[in-house]
Amino acid sequence: MNKTNLNSLWVLLAGLGIGVIVFGVFKVIFTQAPPPAVPHYMMRPEPPEEKFGYQFESLLSTPSLEMPLDFSLDPSGRLFFILDKKFYLIGLTAPITSEAEIPQQIDGATIGTVTSADWAPDIPVDSLTVYLGANTGVYQWVVPTSMPEPKEDVLKDLAKKFTAGFTENSRLDSIRFFGGKLFVADSGAGELRVYDQKSGELIQTINLSALNPPCGKNLNIDIHFGGSDSDYTVWIADPDNVRFVPIQSDGQCSASRIWGQRGKALESFQGLFAPSRFVIEPDGSFIVAENNYPCVKKFRPDGTFECVVAGDRAFNWSKSDKPFVASFEGKIYILTPESSKILQFSPKP
Repeated sequence: MNKTNLNSLWVLLAGLGIGVIVFGVFKVIFTQAPPPAVPHYMMRPEPPEEKFGYQFESLLSTPSLEMPLDFSLDPSGRLFFILDKKFYLIGLTAPITSEAEIPQQIDGATIGTVTSADWAPDIPVDSLTVYLGANTGVYQWVVPTSMPEPKEDVLKDLAKKFTAGFTENSRLDSIRFFGGKLFVADSGAGELRVYDQKSGELIQTINLSALNPPCGKNLNIDIHFGGSDSDYTVWIADPDNVRFVPIQSDGQCSASRIWGQRGKALESFQGLFAPSRFVIEPDGSFIVAENNYPCVKKFRPDGTFECVVAGDRAFNWSKSDKPFVASFEGKIYILTPESSKILQFSPKP
């Protein structure tokens, strides 16, 4: 091989080597995993101070909860209960006082997966009886705790179960007792059903699928007392459609009273699923928590923004998956599942 050909070969080999190196560098640079996306709730500052109408007061530690299902106060405001695979009874100023496994069967009936619960009405809180809501019905459960069991004459006038209207398509989202009635939000059947508290009889069915648009899934309900047991409004949080839907005591829905909006402004819903959980205060105000957004807000009865209850700092910059809210005597209680804490807020002086 002459010298010219040898030089050409070296040049070719060198070119190939450089090409391999350049290709390798290019591949490393352009095939790296993209930088992690900054969550949307970290992209903005804390709401301005003048937007806050509440201040943090104290906190309680709770059990480690992976999938909390419901959170509430009893009528006296003395106790919390939290549902996961277990039932936990927690005092306002004390750690866990008792816990119990959620039953799979009650009175020989398989109840299915429990998705909601509410305090049993008209039963003294020192005798712990609750109602568990599942896809097969709503069942009375006397919780096995160190507390004395309620006397039979206390329970005899209350239905032990509510199963009429449940089908294989039922998906029970939320239950609430009010005025001698039980209200059940069943997004699988697309219905709000009302039962007589004493007999367990189904007395009213409201077709939520007939609304325009129909209500979606993961519904949450609370009831605004209008002054008498026959004067009330059942409010339904419909996160799929970003709205609150009012159902009057006669079963009708006044379209002019539906409210809700999504947007980037603080005054609107900003979470991925909003509104997620809420509670109605005696004056008709709404305390609203949004899924995947660390900000709890207060809205007036007509849906206009009033103030911020808790902002980013209160949630320690967590994404606040499914925060739960409760209200008692003007104070707001927020359960943050990720931190396993219940935060207490009071109105600013």
